Amino acid sequence: MENIKKALKEIKNRPALYIGNLSLERLSLYLAGYEHACDKLTNRRAYFDSYFQLYVQIKYKLNLYNKHWSKFLSEGKTEEQAIDFFYSLVEEMFCEWEDYFHEDRTYDDTLKTFSLLSDELDLLTGELPILKENLTGDGSIPLKK
Repeated sequence: MENIKKALKEIKNRPALYIGNLSLERLSLYLAGYEHACDKLTNRRAYFDSYFQLYVQIKYKLNLYNKHWSKFLSEGKTEEQAIDFFYSLVEEMFCEWEDYFHEDRTYDDTLKTFSLLSDELDLLTGELPILKENLTGDGSIPLKK
């Protein structure tokens, strides 16, 4: 996750260099590609997108099964407001969930974490959106259809 933190800082300081036009959708796509590249080069997936999706759902007690976090954060906001909102939530997530982001965490640790967070979301929303057996082979969390 340290790679993602570093990338986010660099993008925040020079967004035009990394994503061109200021856009939360472009930022989310860049991060997905960056996370994928880190996984391929280091064999250590960061799961940023999956963690952030869960964080937004838990924080706002939402069921975003067919909506990516970037769409939710953009609703009713200018691109600049949406980007600012994103960075403030990311900072909150890293502070509140810092125990989940240690570099030495294994895939099994991540599955356990997703299961615990999923249970928390279930308590908040009354539904269970993510089950361990529904995780994809690469450990990402599929959006419920």
